[in-house]
Amino acid sequence: MQLLSTIYRRPIGQALQLNHSTRRLPVLAAAAFILLFSFRAFGHPITLLSPDSITMAAAVGSSSEATIEVDDNDSTVGPPNTTIEISVLGSSEITLESDSIVQFQGRTIVYIRFAPTSSSTVSATVRIVGDSNTVDVMVVGTVLSHVPATLYVQGYDLTIGQEDCKGFIVSNPNADSIWVTSVELLNADQTGNVQWSVTNLPTLPFGIRGDGMDTLGQLCATIAAYDSGGYSGELRVVYDYGSGTDSTTTELSASVQQPNTACVGTAGGNFGPVASGSSLTQTITIVNVTDSAITLSSPQIEGTNADAFTINSPSFPVVVSPGDTASVSITFSLPADPTTLDYSAWFAANIAGSGPDGYGCSSLMVPLNGSWSIPVIDSVTLDAPPGTGSLSMSASSLGSRHAIFIQNMDTSALQLLSLEVAPEDTNIDVFFGSELYNHTDNIDDTLPLNGNIGPYLLTLIAPDTGTYALDFTLTYETQGTQGKHEITSIPQFTYHVVAHVLPAAAASVQTLAQPSVNFSLMPNPASDNVTVMLPEGTASSVAIYDVLGKLVWQSAGTEMVSCPTDGMPNGTYVVRVASKTASGAPVTSSKRLLIQK
Repeated sequence: MQLLSTIYRRPIGQALQLNHSTRRLPVLAAAAFILLFSFRAFGHPITLLSPDSITMAAAVGSSSEATIEVDDNDSTVGPPNTTIEISVLGSSEITLESDSIVQFQGRTIVYIRFAPTSSSTVSATVRIVGDSNTVDVMVVGTVLSHVPATLYVQGYDLTIGQEDCKGFIVSNPNADSIWVTSVELLNADQTGNVQWSVTNLPTLPFGIRGDGMDTLGQLCATIAAYDSGGYSGELRVVYDYGSGTDSTTTELSASVQQPNTACVGTAGGNFGPVASGSSLTQTITIVNVTDSAITLSSPQIEGTNADAFTINSPSFPVVVSPGDTASVSITFSLPADPTTLDYSAWFAANIAGSGPDGYGCSSLMVPLNGSWSIPVIDSVTLDAPPGTGSLSMSASSLGSRHAIFIQNMDTSALQLLSLEVAPEDTNIDVFFGSELYNHTDNIDDTLPLNGNIGPYLLTLIAPDTGTYALDFTLTYETQGTQGKHEITSIPQFTYHVVAHVLPAAAASVQTLAQPSVNFSLMPNPASDNVTVMLPEGTASSVAIYDVLGKLVWQSAGTEMVSCPTDGMPNGTYVVRVASKTASGAPVTSSKRLLIQK
């Protein structure tokens, strides 16, 4: 602008002597202005999601709040894309509670307040100016001459045959006093079982000062017999204010404590982890906690995995005297091809007798729990966002668990949302948690800057040896703020992980967990040579497998065997030793060997 004004202030003769490039300056400046306003015009237009007119009400000396929601029609992930300027034009009794300038992406909320100072109705316009358009919202503020009082009554948890009384409170939000003239029970005792009553009322009319509250009296409830239903009614307080009359009403609610019908105490039922194809037998102990004999009958196993549990003994019906116990033997059998990690069911039986409160005994339900024992054999760390390089893990064809860790490589803290795994081969199962179909782990964890979190346990079941590709998709939130409103972006990253499945003979989780042959590897990790220390006096064979299950070296010895590893690439290997016990029975054991040069 200064350059333009300088040019046009020159004498005409000098202006005619301007060269060609100088004469173009006014055109370039005008183009710059057009371009500047074009950038603003091409912003995302804002849309009003709330009504374009709002009515607010409040009494003098109080206030009310309302919200206006706008959308910039942009759902992309990234920094804030829209800037809006907010102003209130009109009555000073309607004010803006939000910042006057807000940057956002997607949706944001504008907060306004109405605080009347007189009895007159007022109006104002909330103007919202975006990058490419403007929206107006008309706001009308009406003044209440009287704000209804509020009645507070607690809920009741009744015990049969006992009366429960609680005070009820009336709150007066007005500047002037109110006078309570009556208290009424409406629709109370609907069931004919619960009895409501009002006691300890003060002399009426009773005054409650402005902006004050008082306990008006006590509301009592009793119930004579057990009923599983709830009980309700209404309490109404009528009062005078100034030249008018009003009332406040609240609902009454009551529940009844269920009588104690538990006739037994129990212990047992948790079988813990069991290997596939194996079984485990445990005893459930049942104790009679009543003052009379009870009879147990009709035993059965119920639940989703009922077929995995079997009742062995005793013979039913069983009579148990007061304070005595009964023992029930149950076997948990895990299939050779398990369909889930966790197995659960119930041992159920009928109980004839009377409970502590004189009612009949409730049925016996003892939870039974067992699991498939799969140990964690390795770990994978996912960087967020991901760095370069490939990720891989070892697995077992018998089924394996893996610890997944997440490391924050971003510039701020992250709110982790979910981690999903998808195998590219439909012949394998990979899942989080205890069910074979659960491919997503819903995470709700905060990951600080440079922090590491986990493990999230993943299970892999492959029918054969080989290499499989897995895709891990991590979703998380990056948070920031602009003014009073939070701005978030939700990125997703996919990690490609290669799983190398070892053969069952080389990576048996049972032999890795509990070796049958006592041997050691020195050193481990190894660089150019590893020595396998074997049991003395016993001939043993030694085999080394790579991550693909391929045999890369084998030998035999009685005390030690030395294996050159300088020709083996860096990585994880499995050393398998086969021998015999003193009785001649064959035994094997496997250990992991890390080659690192």
